[in-house]
Amino acid sequence: MKGSIYLKGDYFIPLKSNETFQLNCQDLLEKLKNLTSVLSVEVDSNFNLVLCVKRTAVYQATLSQISEFSSSYGMFAENKSVLVLIYPVELKSCASLRNILFAEHIISILTANKVEVFYCEEKCSSPGKYPNSTKLVSSKNCPSLTDICKELELKIVNSKWKIDSEITDSFCIDAENYIKENSLQQKYGKVVSRISISKNNLEKDLYRTAHMKHLLTAHMTKTPDFILHIGSQSHSVQIYKSGILLEMLEELSTTQVYIFNQNVHFKDQNELTANDFVLAYKSEVEKAMEHKYGEFTTTDETWVKRIESLVDSAVKFEFLKVNHNSILNLRPPSSESGGKSSGIFVQYNFARLSNLFRNFESKVKEGYYHLLQSLEEVDFSLLKLEEEWNLFHFVLLFPQVVKTLLDSLLSEENRKTRFYFNKVCIMLQDLCRYLSLYYSKIRILSGPQLHLQKIMNARLWLLKGIHQVFDNSFSLLNVSGLDLM
Repeated sequence: MKGSIYLKGDYFIPLKSNETFQLNCQDLLEKLKNLTSVLSVEVDSNFNLVLCVKRTAVYQATLSQISEFSSSYGMFAENKSVLVLIYPVELKSCASLRNILFAEHIISILTANKVEVFYCEEKCSSPGKYPNSTKLVSSKNCPSLTDICKELELKIVNSKWKIDSEITDSFCIDAENYIKENSLQQKYGKVVSRISISKNNLEKDLYRTAHMKHLLTAHMTKTPDFILHIGSQSHSVQIYKSGILLEMLEELSTTQVYIFNQNVHFKDQNELTANDFVLAYKSEVEKAMEHKYGEFTTTDETWVKRIESLVDSAVKFEFLKVNHNSILNLRPPSSESGGKSSGIFVQYNFARLSNLFRNFESKVKEGYYHLLQSLEEVDFSLLKLEEEWNLFHFVLLFPQVVKTLLDSLLSEENRKTRFYFNKVCIMLQDLCRYLSLYYSKIRILSGPQLHLQKIMNARLWLLKGIHQVFDNSFSLLNVSGLDLM
Protein backbone atom coordinates (compact mmCIF):
# COMPACT_ATOMS: atom_id res chain seq x y z
CA MET A 1 0.00 0.00 0.00
CA LYS A 2 1.15 3.54 -0.70
CA GLY A 3 2.44 5.48 2.29
CA SER A 4 1.10 8.78 3.64
CA ILE A 5 2.13 11.60 5.96
CA TYR A 6 1.10 9.39 8.86
CA LEU A 7 3.30 6.51 7.68
CA LYS A 8 6.83 7.77 7.20
CA GLY A 9 7.63 5.69 4.16
CA ASP A 10 6.86 5.30 0.48
CA TYR A 11 5.04 1.98 0.91
CA PHE A 12 3.87 -0.19 3.76
CA ILE A 13 2.62 -3.72 4.40
CA PRO A 14 0.20 -4.04 7.36
CA LEU A 15 1.10 -6.95 9.66
CA LYS A 16 -1.29 -8.63 12.07
CA SER A 17 1.08 -8.44 15.03
CA ASN A 18 4.71 -8.22 15.96
CA GLU A 19 4.67 -11.99 16.64
CA THR A 20 3.53 -12.62 13.08
CA PHE A 21 6.42 -10.51 11.86
CA GLN A 22 8.95 -12.35 14.01
CA LEU A 23 7.72 -15.72 12.72
CA ASN A 24 7.24 -14.98 9.03
CA CYS A 25 8.90 -11.72 7.98
CA GLN A 26 12.42 -11.66 9.40
CA ASP A 27 13.96 -13.19 6.29
CA LEU A 28 11.93 -10.84 4.11
CA LEU A 29 13.15 -7.84 6.09
CA GLU A 30 16.80 -8.84 5.62
CA LYS A 31 16.31 -9.39 1.89
CA LEU A 32 14.58 -6.02 1.49
CA LYS A 33 17.46 -4.26 3.23
CA ASN A 34 19.84 -5.69 0.64
CA LEU A 35 17.87 -4.45 -2.38
CA THR A 36 19.61 -1.58 -4.20
CA SER A 37 16.32 0.30 -4.62
CA VAL A 38 15.45 0.20 -0.89
CA LEU A 39 16.70 3.02 1.31
CA SER A 40 15.32 1.72 4.60
CA VAL A 41 12.80 -0.77 5.97
CA GLU A 42 11.41 -1.21 9.45
CA VAL A 43 8.38 -2.35 11.44
CA ASP A 44 6.67 0.56 13.17
CA SER A 45 4.74 0.57 16.47
CA ASN A 46 1.48 -0.25 14.67
CA PHE A 47 3.00 -3.39 13.10
CA ASN A 48 3.35 -1.92 9.61
CA LEU A 49 6.35 -2.96 7.57
CA VAL A 50 7.37 0.46 6.21
CA LEU A 51 9.67 0.89 3.22
CA CYS A 52 11.51 3.97 1.98
CA VAL A 53 12.86 3.55 -1.54
CA LYS A 54 15.68 5.27 -3.37
CA ARG A 55 13.41 7.27 -5.61
CA THR A 56 16.11 8.24 -8.11
CA ALA A 57 16.93 4.56 -8.70
CA VAL A 58 13.23 3.65 -9.01
CA TYR A 59 12.59 6.47 -11.52
CA GLN A 60 15.58 5.34 -13.58
CA ALA A 61 14.79 1.61 -13.53
CA THR A 62 11.06 1.92 -14.23
CA LEU A 63 11.35 4.48 -17.01
CA SER A 64 14.06 2.31 -18.55
CA GLN A 65 11.53 -0.54 -18.63
CA ILE A 66 8.93 1.70 -20.26
CA SER A 67 11.46 2.89 -22.82
CA GLU A 68 12.32 -0.72 -23.66
CA PHE A 69 8.84 -2.28 -23.66
CA SER A 70 6.60 0.75 -24.53
CA SER A 71 3.19 -0.73 -25.51
CA SER A 72 4.07 -4.01 -23.73
CA TYR A 73 4.89 -2.28 -20.43
CA GLY A 74 2.79 -3.80 -17.64
CA MET A 75 1.62 -6.65 -19.85
CA PHE A 76 2.28 -10.36 -19.40
CA ALA A 77 2.74 -13.16 -21.93
CA GLU A 78 0.10 -15.79 -21.09
CA ASN A 79 0.21 -19.06 -23.00
CA LYS A 80 -3.56 -19.63 -22.71
CA SER A 81 -6.62 -19.84 -24.93
CA VAL A 82 -10.13 -18.64 -24.06
CA LEU A 83 -13.57 -19.04 -25.63
CA VAL A 84 -15.73 -16.00 -24.81
CA LEU A 85 -19.53 -16.36 -25.06
CA ILE A 86 -21.46 -13.05 -25.05
CA TYR A 87 -25.17 -13.05 -24.24
CA PRO A 88 -27.14 -9.89 -25.09
CA VAL A 89 -30.49 -9.50 -23.29
CA GLU A 90 -32.69 -7.49 -25.63
CA LEU A 91 -31.52 -6.07 -28.91
CA LYS A 92 -30.44 -2.40 -28.60
CA SER A 93 -31.03 -2.35 -24.84
CA CYS A 94 -28.57 -0.67 -22.44
CA ALA A 95 -28.23 -3.99 -20.58
CA SER A 96 -27.06 -5.66 -23.80
CA LEU A 97 -24.70 -2.76 -24.47
CA ARG A 98 -23.23 -3.25 -20.99
CA ASN A 99 -22.55 -6.92 -21.79
CA ILE A 100 -20.90 -6.02 -25.10
CA LEU A 101 -18.71 -3.26 -23.60
CA PHE A 102 -17.55 -5.53 -20.76
CA ALA A 103 -16.77 -8.20 -23.36
CA GLU A 104 -14.75 -5.66 -25.37
CA HIS A 105 -12.83 -4.66 -22.24
CA ILE A 106 -12.18 -8.23 -21.13
CA ILE A 107 -11.14 -9.46 -24.58
CA SER A 108 -8.82 -6.44 -24.90
CA ILE A 109 -7.20 -7.33 -21.54
CA LEU A 110 -6.72 -10.93 -22.67
CA THR A 111 -5.34 -10.21 -26.14
CA ALA A 112 -3.00 -7.47 -24.84
CA ASN A 113 -1.48 -10.21 -22.68
CA LYS A 114 -1.02 -12.65 -25.56
CA VAL A 115 -4.03 -14.83 -24.74
CA GLU A 116 -5.56 -16.50 -27.80
CA VAL A 117 -9.23 -15.48 -27.81
CA PHE A 118 -12.19 -16.93 -29.71
CA TYR A 119 -15.61 -15.35 -29.27
CA CYS A 120 -19.23 -15.85 -30.23
CA GLU A 121 -22.09 -13.35 -29.80
CA GLU A 122 -25.66 -14.57 -29.34
CA LYS A 123 -28.45 -12.68 -31.18
CA CYS A 124 -26.46 -9.48 -31.61
CA SER A 125 -27.62 -6.91 -34.17
CA SER A 126 -24.97 -4.35 -33.07
CA PRO A 127 -21.81 -6.43 -32.60
CA GLY A 128 -18.94 -5.22 -30.45
CA LYS A 129 -15.40 -4.48 -31.61
CA TYR A 130 -13.07 -7.19 -30.36
CA PRO A 131 -9.43 -6.62 -31.40
CA ASN A 132 -6.94 -9.38 -32.21
CA SER A 133 -9.47 -12.15 -31.61
CA THR A 134 -11.20 -14.79 -33.74
CA LYS A 135 -14.95 -14.63 -34.32
CA LEU A 136 -16.82 -17.94 -34.39
CA VAL A 137 -20.00 -17.87 -36.47
CA SER A 138 -22.56 -20.58 -35.77
CA SER A 139 -26.12 -20.53 -37.11
CA LYS A 140 -28.97 -21.53 -34.83
CA ASN A 141 -30.33 -23.54 -37.77
CA CYS A 142 -27.15 -25.58 -38.22
CA PRO A 143 -28.23 -29.24 -38.82
CA SER A 144 -25.47 -30.60 -36.58
CA LEU A 145 -27.06 -28.88 -33.56
CA THR A 146 -30.02 -31.25 -33.81
CA ASP A 147 -27.65 -34.21 -33.88
CA ILE A 148 -25.76 -32.88 -30.85
CA CYS A 149 -29.04 -32.46 -28.93
CA LYS A 150 -29.83 -36.13 -29.59
CA GLU A 151 -26.35 -37.13 -28.37
CA LEU A 152 -26.86 -35.10 -25.20
CA GLU A 153 -30.30 -36.65 -24.69
CA LEU A 154 -28.75 -40.12 -24.79
CA LYS A 155 -26.11 -39.06 -22.25
CA ILE A 156 -28.84 -37.66 -19.95
CA VAL A 157 -30.74 -40.98 -20.09
CA ASN A 158 -27.57 -42.87 -19.07
CA SER A 159 -26.23 -40.26 -16.64
CA LYS A 160 -25.67 -41.21 -13.00
CA TRP A 161 -27.07 -37.77 -12.12
CA LYS A 162 -30.47 -38.49 -13.70
CA ILE A 163 -33.28 -38.64 -11.11
CA ASP A 164 -37.05 -39.12 -11.25
CA SER A 165 -38.89 -36.08 -12.52
CA GLU A 166 -42.11 -34.72 -11.05
CA ILE A 167 -42.93 -33.15 -14.42
CA THR A 168 -44.51 -35.33 -17.10
CA ASP A 169 -42.46 -35.99 -20.28
CA SER A 170 -39.26 -34.48 -18.96
CA PHE A 171 -35.83 -35.49 -17.72
CA CYS A 172 -34.44 -34.26 -14.40
CA ILE A 173 -30.75 -33.86 -13.53
CA ASP A 174 -29.55 -33.60 -9.91
CA ALA A 175 -27.30 -30.55 -10.21
CA GLU A 176 -27.21 -29.97 -6.44
CA ASN A 177 -25.45 -33.25 -5.66
CA TYR A 178 -23.14 -32.83 -8.67
CA ILE A 179 -22.08 -29.40 -7.34
CA LYS A 180 -21.51 -30.78 -3.82
CA GLU A 181 -19.59 -33.85 -4.95
CA ASN A 182 -17.29 -31.79 -7.18
CA SER A 183 -16.87 -28.92 -4.65
CA LEU A 184 -18.33 -26.31 -7.01
CA GLN A 185 -20.30 -24.34 -4.39
CA GLN A 186 -18.02 -21.29 -4.76
CA LYS A 187 -18.64 -21.31 -8.49
CA TYR A 188 -22.40 -21.90 -8.68
CA GLY A 189 -23.67 -21.20 -5.18
CA LYS A 190 -27.24 -22.37 -4.57
CA VAL A 191 -28.88 -20.95 -7.67
CA VAL A 192 -29.29 -24.33 -9.36
CA SER A 193 -30.57 -27.49 -7.66
CA ARG A 194 -32.40 -29.50 -10.33
CA ILE A 195 -32.35 -29.10 -14.10
CA SER A 196 -35.52 -30.16 -15.92
CA ILE A 197 -35.44 -30.78 -19.66
CA SER A 198 -38.65 -31.27 -21.61
CA LYS A 199 -38.68 -34.27 -23.96
CA ASN A 200 -41.01 -32.37 -26.30
CA ASN A 201 -38.87 -29.22 -26.33
CA LEU A 202 -35.44 -30.80 -26.28
CA GLU A 203 -33.72 -28.51 -28.78
CA LYS A 204 -34.78 -25.35 -26.92
CA ASP A 205 -33.82 -26.64 -23.46
CA LEU A 206 -30.47 -28.01 -24.65
CA TYR A 207 -29.68 -25.33 -27.24
CA ARG A 208 -27.04 -23.42 -25.26
CA THR A 209 -25.25 -26.60 -24.16
CA ALA A 210 -25.39 -28.04 -27.69
CA HIS A 211 -24.19 -24.72 -29.11
CA MET A 212 -21.12 -24.74 -26.83
CA LYS A 213 -20.29 -28.32 -27.77
CA HIS A 214 -20.75 -27.44 -31.45
CA LEU A 215 -18.31 -24.52 -31.15
CA LEU A 216 -15.75 -26.68 -29.34
CA THR A 217 -15.93 -29.59 -31.79
CA ALA A 218 -16.72 -27.96 -35.17
CA HIS A 219 -15.11 -24.52 -34.93
CA MET A 220 -12.02 -25.00 -32.75
CA THR A 221 -8.99 -27.19 -33.34
CA LYS A 222 -8.25 -27.58 -29.62
CA THR A 223 -10.18 -27.27 -26.38
CA PRO A 224 -9.61 -23.83 -24.81
CA ASP A 225 -8.15 -23.49 -21.32
CA PHE A 226 -11.16 -21.41 -20.23
CA ILE A 227 -14.73 -20.78 -21.34
CA LEU A 228 -15.81 -17.29 -20.31
CA HIS A 229 -19.55 -16.47 -20.11
CA ILE A 230 -20.53 -12.78 -20.15
CA GLY A 231 -24.24 -12.08 -19.65
CA SER A 232 -26.82 -10.32 -17.53
CA GLN A 233 -27.71 -11.32 -13.98
CA SER A 234 -31.33 -11.89 -15.05
CA HIS A 235 -30.17 -14.75 -17.31
CA SER A 236 -27.66 -16.24 -14.88
CA VAL A 237 -29.70 -19.35 -14.02
CA GLN A 238 -30.17 -20.36 -17.67
CA ILE A 239 -26.48 -19.76 -18.43
CA TYR A 240 -25.37 -21.66 -15.31
CA LYS A 241 -27.60 -24.60 -16.29
CA SER A 242 -26.07 -24.83 -19.76
CA GLY A 243 -22.56 -24.72 -18.29
CA ILE A 244 -23.31 -27.35 -15.65
CA LEU A 245 -24.83 -29.67 -18.25
CA LEU A 246 -21.76 -29.29 -20.46
CA GLU A 247 -19.48 -30.20 -17.55
CA MET A 248 -21.65 -33.12 -16.40
CA LEU A 249 -22.48 -34.71 -19.74
CA GLU A 250 -19.20 -34.06 -21.55
CA GLU A 251 -16.96 -34.42 -18.46
CA LEU A 252 -15.31 -31.20 -19.58
CA SER A 253 -12.02 -30.35 -17.88
CA THR A 254 -11.93 -26.76 -19.15
CA THR A 255 -12.61 -24.17 -16.44
CA GLN A 256 -15.74 -22.11 -17.01
CA VAL A 257 -15.80 -18.51 -15.74
CA TYR A 258 -19.04 -16.54 -15.27
CA ILE A 259 -19.37 -12.75 -15.28
CA PHE A 260 -22.91 -11.42 -14.85
CA ASN A 261 -23.74 -7.73 -15.19
CA GLN A 262 -26.39 -6.14 -13.00
CA ASN A 263 -29.31 -4.07 -14.31
CA VAL A 264 -29.03 -0.70 -16.01
CA HIS A 265 -31.36 2.13 -14.95
CA PHE A 266 -31.68 5.81 -15.78
CA LYS A 267 -31.74 8.37 -12.98
CA ASP A 268 -34.49 10.41 -14.67
CA GLN A 269 -37.77 9.31 -16.23
CA ASN A 270 -36.41 8.87 -19.76
CA GLU A 271 -35.81 5.18 -20.42
CA LEU A 272 -33.54 5.47 -23.46
CA THR A 273 -32.39 2.70 -25.78
CA ALA A 274 -28.66 2.10 -26.15
CA ASN A 275 -28.70 3.95 -29.49
CA ASP A 276 -30.53 6.92 -27.93
CA PHE A 277 -27.94 7.12 -25.15
CA VAL A 278 -25.00 7.07 -27.60
CA LEU A 279 -26.66 9.66 -29.84
CA ALA A 280 -27.31 11.91 -26.82
CA TYR A 281 -23.58 11.89 -26.05
CA LYS A 282 -22.75 12.49 -29.70
CA SER A 283 -25.02 15.55 -29.77
CA GLU A 284 -23.40 17.00 -26.63
CA VAL A 285 -19.86 16.41 -27.90
CA GLU A 286 -20.65 17.94 -31.30
CA LYS A 287 -22.09 21.05 -29.62
CA ALA A 288 -18.98 21.40 -27.45
CA MET A 289 -16.60 21.03 -30.41
CA GLU A 290 -18.61 23.47 -32.57
CA HIS A 291 -18.56 26.01 -29.74
CA LYS A 292 -14.78 25.67 -29.29
CA TYR A 293 -13.52 25.28 -32.87
CA GLY A 294 -16.38 26.10 -35.26
CA GLU A 295 -19.03 24.34 -37.33
CA PHE A 296 -16.48 22.62 -39.60
CA THR A 297 -15.84 20.02 -36.85
CA THR A 298 -19.04 18.14 -37.78
CA THR A 299 -18.08 17.86 -41.46
CA ASP A 300 -14.28 17.65 -41.49
CA GLU A 301 -13.27 13.96 -41.73
CA THR A 302 -10.48 14.21 -39.13
CA TRP A 303 -12.73 15.95 -36.61
CA VAL A 304 -15.60 13.55 -37.25
CA LYS A 305 -13.26 10.69 -36.26
CA ARG A 306 -12.14 12.60 -33.16
CA ILE A 307 -15.75 13.16 -32.15
CA GLU A 308 -16.48 9.43 -32.64
CA SER A 309 -13.52 8.57 -30.40
CA LEU A 310 -14.69 11.04 -27.74
CA VAL A 311 -18.22 9.60 -27.78
CA ASP A 312 -16.81 6.07 -27.62
CA SER A 313 -14.66 7.02 -24.59
CA ALA A 314 -17.52 8.83 -22.84
CA VAL A 315 -19.95 5.93 -23.23
CA LYS A 316 -17.41 3.26 -22.27
CA PHE A 317 -16.40 5.08 -19.09
CA GLU A 318 -20.06 5.53 -18.12
CA PHE A 319 -20.56 1.76 -18.38
CA LEU A 320 -17.18 0.49 -17.15
CA LYS A 321 -16.35 2.81 -14.25
CA VAL A 322 -19.00 1.00 -12.13
CA ASN A 323 -18.16 -2.61 -11.42
CA HIS A 324 -20.29 -5.19 -13.21
CA ASN A 325 -21.84 -6.62 -10.02
CA SER A 326 -23.36 -3.22 -9.12
CA ILE A 327 -26.53 -1.73 -10.58
CA LEU A 328 -25.62 0.93 -13.15
CA ASN A 329 -27.57 4.20 -12.84
CA LEU A 330 -27.07 6.23 -16.00
CA ARG A 331 -27.59 9.95 -16.44
CA PRO A 332 -28.15 11.18 -20.01
CA PRO A 333 -25.57 13.93 -20.73
CA SER A 334 -28.25 16.46 -21.63
CA SER A 335 -30.18 16.01 -18.38
CA GLU A 336 -29.93 18.48 -15.50
CA SER A 337 -28.37 15.78 -13.31
CA GLY A 338 -25.84 14.79 -15.99
CA GLY A 339 -22.30 15.60 -14.96
CA LYS A 340 -19.02 15.88 -16.84
CA SER A 341 -17.93 12.66 -18.53
CA SER A 342 -14.89 11.09 -16.91
CA GLY A 343 -14.03 9.52 -20.27
CA ILE A 344 -13.79 12.94 -21.92
CA PHE A 345 -11.80 14.25 -18.93
CA VAL A 346 -9.30 11.41 -19.38
CA GLN A 347 -9.02 12.05 -23.13
CA TYR A 348 -8.48 15.76 -22.43
CA ASN A 349 -5.54 15.01 -20.15
CA PHE A 350 -4.03 12.59 -22.65
CA ALA A 351 -4.37 15.20 -25.44
CA ARG A 352 -2.81 17.81 -23.16
CA LEU A 353 0.27 15.62 -22.70
CA SER A 354 0.44 14.93 -26.44
CA ASN A 355 0.29 18.66 -27.09
CA LEU A 356 3.05 19.27 -24.53
CA PHE A 357 5.43 16.92 -26.36
CA ARG A 358 4.51 18.50 -29.72
CA ASN A 359 5.33 21.97 -28.36
CA PHE A 360 8.63 20.72 -26.96
CA GLU A 361 9.64 19.14 -30.31
CA SER A 362 8.68 22.34 -32.10
CA LYS A 363 10.91 24.43 -29.82
CA VAL A 364 13.76 21.93 -30.29
CA LYS A 365 13.52 22.45 -34.06
CA GLU A 366 13.59 26.22 -33.48
CA GLY A 367 16.78 25.80 -31.44
CA TYR A 368 15.12 27.14 -28.27
CA TYR A 369 15.67 23.83 -26.42
CA HIS A 370 18.28 21.11 -26.72
CA LEU A 371 17.18 17.61 -27.70
CA LEU A 372 15.64 15.59 -24.87
CA GLN A 373 18.43 13.97 -22.88
CA SER A 374 18.83 10.21 -23.01
CA LEU A 375 17.53 8.39 -19.96
CA GLU A 376 21.06 7.67 -18.74
CA GLU A 377 21.88 11.39 -18.68
CA VAL A 378 18.79 12.55 -16.77
CA ASP A 379 19.22 13.64 -13.14
CA PHE A 380 16.08 12.29 -11.44
CA SER A 381 17.19 13.66 -8.07
CA LEU A 382 15.78 16.97 -9.35
CA LEU A 383 12.25 15.52 -9.01
CA LYS A 384 11.86 16.63 -5.41
CA LEU A 385 8.12 17.38 -5.31
CA GLU A 386 5.77 14.93 -3.61
CA GLU A 387 3.30 15.59 -6.44
CA GLU A 388 5.83 14.09 -8.86
CA TRP A 389 6.17 10.94 -6.80
CA ASN A 390 2.37 10.72 -6.48
CA LEU A 391 2.13 10.83 -10.27
CA PHE A 392 4.85 8.26 -10.70
CA HIS A 393 3.01 5.91 -8.37
CA PHE A 394 0.49 5.31 -11.19
CA VAL A 395 3.34 4.18 -13.44
CA LEU A 396 4.52 1.74 -10.76
CA LEU A 397 0.93 0.64 -10.06
CA PHE A 398 -0.03 -0.15 -13.67
CA PRO A 399 1.52 -3.66 -13.98
CA GLN A 400 -0.16 -4.71 -10.74
CA VAL A 401 -3.56 -3.49 -12.01
CA VAL A 402 -3.12 -5.58 -15.16
CA LYS A 403 -1.95 -8.62 -13.19
CA THR A 404 -4.93 -8.42 -10.82
CA LEU A 405 -7.39 -8.38 -13.73
CA LEU A 406 -5.57 -11.10 -15.64
CA ASP A 407 -5.22 -13.39 -12.63
CA SER A 408 -8.92 -13.05 -11.85
CA LEU A 409 -9.87 -14.06 -15.40
CA LEU A 410 -7.43 -16.96 -15.65
CA SER A 411 -7.87 -18.34 -12.15
CA GLU A 412 -8.90 -21.89 -11.39
CA GLU A 413 -10.69 -20.75 -8.21
CA ASN A 414 -13.52 -19.06 -10.11
CA ARG A 415 -15.00 -17.12 -7.20
CA LYS A 416 -17.68 -14.73 -8.42
CA THR A 417 -16.70 -11.93 -6.02
CA ARG A 418 -13.14 -11.49 -7.26
CA PHE A 419 -13.70 -9.44 -10.42
CA TYR A 420 -12.96 -5.70 -10.33
CA PHE A 421 -13.21 -4.63 -13.94
CA ASN A 422 -13.59 -0.94 -13.11
CA LYS A 423 -9.95 -0.81 -11.93
CA VAL A 424 -8.57 0.67 -15.17
CA CYS A 425 -11.22 3.42 -15.34
CA ILE A 426 -10.81 4.30 -11.66
CA MET A 427 -7.02 4.39 -12.01
CA LEU A 428 -7.22 6.72 -15.02
CA GLN A 429 -9.71 9.03 -13.27
CA ASP A 430 -7.44 9.29 -10.21
CA LEU A 431 -4.36 9.79 -12.39
CA CYS A 432 -6.06 12.66 -14.23
CA ARG A 433 -6.96 14.41 -10.97
CA TYR A 434 -3.31 14.30 -9.84
CA LEU A 435 -2.10 15.31 -13.31
CA SER A 436 -4.45 18.32 -13.49
CA LEU A 437 -3.26 19.56 -10.10
CA TYR A 438 0.39 19.11 -11.09
CA TYR A 439 -0.17 20.83 -14.43
CA SER A 440 -1.80 23.84 -12.78
CA LYS A 441 1.05 24.16 -10.27
CA ILE A 442 4.13 23.49 -12.42
CA ARG A 443 5.20 25.08 -15.68
CA ILE A 444 6.76 22.11 -17.48
CA LEU A 445 8.26 23.88 -20.50
CA SER A 446 10.40 26.51 -18.85
CA GLY A 447 13.15 28.83 -20.08
CA PRO A 448 16.15 27.79 -22.22
CA GLN A 449 18.69 28.17 -19.40
CA LEU A 450 20.76 25.03 -18.84
CA HIS A 451 19.71 24.48 -15.19
CA LEU A 452 16.05 24.88 -16.14
CA GLN A 453 16.41 22.44 -19.03
CA LYS A 454 17.88 19.82 -16.69
CA ILE A 455 14.81 19.71 -14.45
CA MET A 456 12.56 20.01 -17.53
CA ASN A 457 14.21 16.86 -18.96
CA ALA A 458 13.47 14.94 -15.74
CA ARG A 459 9.86 16.10 -15.78
CA LEU A 460 9.41 15.29 -19.46
CA TRP A 461 10.67 11.74 -18.88
CA LEU A 462 8.26 11.40 -15.96
CA LEU A 463 5.39 12.56 -18.18
CA LYS A 464 6.52 10.23 -21.00
CA GLY A 465 5.99 7.39 -18.53
CA ILE A 466 2.53 8.74 -17.66
CA HIS A 467 1.72 9.10 -21.36
CA GLN A 468 2.65 5.46 -21.97
CA VAL A 469 0.42 4.33 -19.08
CA PHE A 470 -2.46 6.25 -20.68
CA ASP A 471 -1.74 4.61 -24.02
CA ASN A 472 -1.49 1.09 -22.59
CA SER A 473 -4.65 1.61 -20.49
CA PHE A 474 -6.52 2.71 -23.61
CA SER A 475 -5.53 -0.56 -25.30
CA LEU A 476 -7.13 -2.45 -22.37
CA LEU A 477 -10.33 -0.42 -22.81
CA ASN A 478 -10.28 -0.68 -26.62
CA VAL A 479 -10.25 3.13 -26.83
CA SER A 480 -8.32 5.35 -29.27
CA GLY A 481 -6.33 8.08 -27.52
CA LEU A 482 -6.72 11.59 -28.97
CA ASP A 483 -3.69 13.76 -29.64
CA LEU A 484 -5.78 16.93 -29.91
CA MET A 485 -9.01 18.16 -28.31
